[in-house]
Amino acid sequence: MVVALGVLTPAGIRLRVVGLSPSRWVRYSSLMAMESPAASSPQIPHESRRSLRLVVLGVGGVVAAVAIVMWAMKFQSARPSDLDAVWNAAENAINQGQIEPARRLLETLEQARTPVAEDWFLRGQIEIAEGEPDLAIASLSKVPDDHKLAAQAAYITGRIERDRFRMRLAEAAYNRAVRLEPRFIPARRELVYILGMQIRRKEINEQFRTLASLTPLNHHDLFTWGLTHFTVWGPDSAEDLEKFIAADPEDRASRVALATMLIDQPGTEDRVEKALAPLPADDAEVVALRAELKLNHGQIDEAKAMLEKSKAKGPRLAMLRGRLALVNGDADGAIAEFNRALSDEPYDRVSIANLGKALLLKGDRSAAEKYLARARKLDQVYNLINKVSRSTQENQAVDLKNLGKACEDAGLVDEARGWYTLAISRDPLDQESQQALHRL
Repeated sequence: MVVALGVLTPAGIRLRVVGLSPSRWVRYSSLMAMESPAASSPQIPHESRRSLRLVVLGVGGVVAAVAIVMWAMKFQSARPSDLDAVWNAAENAINQGQIEPARRLLETLEQARTPVAEDWFLRGQIEIAEGEPDLAIASLSKVPDDHKLAAQAAYITGRIERDRFRMRLAEAAYNRAVRLEPRFIPARRELVYILGMQIRRKEINEQFRTLASLTPLNHHDLFTWGLTHFTVWGPDSAEDLEKFIAADPEDRASRVALATMLIDQPGTEDRVEKALAPLPADDAEVVALRAELKLNHGQIDEAKAMLEKSKAKGPRLAMLRGRLALVNGDADGAIAEFNRALSDEPYDRVSIANLGKALLLKGDRSAAEKYLARARKLDQVYNLINKVSRSTQENQAVDLKNLGKACEDAGLVDEARGWYTLAISRDPLDQESQQALHRL
């Protein structure tokens, strides 16, 4: 089995596939999930701790625990504390890669009681190690939402689906995990990867804002956050998206993202159309992408006819209608469309800059400058993000402070806090950053 690890790099988001043995996969998943405060193993009663000491010694302890409980069951005297010890022994065996002893322990539990949520959780991990992902998902789904292992079960389900490139299903599982445990940081980081790959800027921005409220963000986190405001990933990421679509043809988000990545690339018209073909013709983003493809090839009349025919609404369509209005010298029409295109994304420099240009065309310099100045501030953030990506001395305090100031000026307050905090961690005597952080 292989685990697909998302890597967000200055060049874009890459999917790096690392081979792991089944036992190491389970151990990796368990350790990642354990970062969540709520994702813990069943509590071990005090009286069972002596039995548990036997099992931490390794496989010999596992077999001994099985023998103890089997002996107790023979006389119909298996106590809950004994079964808790066996459960912990099975989990310990899984983490050591001892899947067969873990399976025997699980069978012992199932003979002693009707399976409970903890047992289904164990079964799911064993089935992963045995190369049975569908069975594992079915077992993990039997952990109810009100159980303390539910968020961890959802997280592991997400990992299984992501390893199979089924991002739509992985996202649903991760969303369940963070709904059940809002502080589940590993699940939120997995969502960052998926949303980033699919260029879903508003949603990835919300995930980063939540992460920033839960844990200090490092240089790579903050750099990636800034990069996702402005960047459309390159051809390598498009190939990854095609894998996602092949694994799950109903993955609309990956189809739209793939078309977005390719739309400005020469010779990719067929790939764009192939990505969009199964989607509804009246889908607002589909209409916008097809019209943009026409505009990019100078087919202005065809694009205009397509936009006039469509009744769909949305920021992307409004942006294109505004561009066409500018081409026709219709300043009022362009202003109206670019106002519609403005979203609640504070980093949407394209709509802001275009609105400023339309106001200039109308002759309203005062109103235009308000938007053009904001666009310049966002450009400064982008330029500094590019600078730190090329820096040979990562985390120089002056660069971090400058990024904090640029984000603050551009209204990206949460990011500004992150950069100032990082600057202070590098230079605790940086009074300017301390004052800025206090101000924010």
